[in-house]
Amino acid sequence: MKKVMWSLHLVVLALSGCAFTPSGKMEEALKSGRAVVISPGFTAGGALWVRQGNPDQRFTLTIMAEAKTRIGTAYQMAVVEPGTYHLVGVSGYAGPGRAVPGALPAPGAVGAVGQVIMLNRMYSEPYIERVWKDRVVERGMIPGASYCASAGRYGDCLVWGQNPPTYYERIAQEAGWYEEKRYRPAVNVVDRVLAFGMRGPLATLEVRAGEALLINTVRVPVQDIGYDPQRCAPGEEKEEVVCPLDRVVVESGQISMDFFREQASTGRAPLDPALLARVKAHPIEPVGRYAGRSADGLAQYEFSGTTAVAPRLTSPRARPAR
Repeated sequence: MKKVMWSLHLVVLALSGCAFTPSGKMEEALKSGRAVVISPGFTAGGALWVRQGNPDQRFTLTIMAEAKTRIGTAYQMAVVEPGTYHLVGVSGYAGPGRAVPGALPAPGAVGAVGQVIMLNRMYSEPYIERVWKDRVVERGMIPGASYCASAGRYGDCLVWGQNPPTYYERIAQEAGWYEEKRYRPAVNVVDRVLAFGMRGPLATLEVRAGEALLINTVRVPVQDIGYDPQRCAPGEEKEEVVCPLDRVVVESGQISMDFFREQASTGRAPLDPALLARVKAHPIEPVGRYAGRSADGLAQYEFSGTTAVAPRLTSPRARPAR
């Protein structure tokens, strides 16, 4: 299986033509014999689906979806060719973590199910400092109010007057020691990004011509990952460390047609009712070992096993200091 190049900024398949709304894009796709796959939007990372027998035909589900592929505020749409698609990779942002050495002798940074990529980013951590502040006196002026100096027969004001202004002085801050929240660079803190993919598919989806399918998300709850910092190695990019990912647990989301219909009927570009009626729920189930349910009630599946070639994950955009 050739190495798949992909990134957190996955690009949704674009169609030619002038379908600049979700309804226009969906109608154009279904009329031309293609199909539509709809999924709840990702908050980070994405999912890569590849067509069986033709790996060049693929679609991605990601937070970076184009406006014309968004339905409501919670869903996104991908236009695909009919066929069988395999979920070959999932990525996710694991948040800041402690840095690990990147110059260790390691046979390779690909583990049983993929990679954890450490990306050096500028982070800051808060601290409290006591500082002395002098007394601050605030001085100001309040303009005088206007009044009617002479009224006409019918009560209308003929001459307006102005009261003199009022000058004031108040203490805005007493002299003394104050506590202030300040920030300093955090030491050895990096972004953690996941990319994993087994030799076989993580899940399979059958799509027929003219179908509009609503599927559930398959995402990485990045708190439950397994990697050995002693097997990490320098990455391909500057300031990047790659660690082998030997175990990961993914969550399979739930499908709510009621919530989808609500989302599709609101917003700036609601879905046409005739097209909305064509959308069918189509649950997908990961092929990993069932590992129970999360605190939110989502089904969990564990992946581990023999070494596989993980999809390549390039660095996402630099995150702002925080």
